[in-house]
Amino acid sequence: MTSCNGQTAKQQIKIDNIVKGDTVKELGSSIMVVYQDSKNTYWFGSWKTGVYKYDGKELINYTTK
Repeated sequence: MTSCNGQTAKQQIKIDNIVKGDTVKELGSSIMVVYQDSKNTYWFGSWKTGVYKYDGKELINYTTK
């Protein structure tokens, strides 16, 4: 068991590290995982074409590109 008590460093978010995806019309191949989060957004994980996010209106593909 580990503990993080006593940490005082603040996390900083770098704007140049914000990830942007491409809007697509369909899922790619090799979907391995489907997850529904607390906001009813669906996430699809693929080992070939990245991660997809579907919010009921828009399908966005995130890759390492």
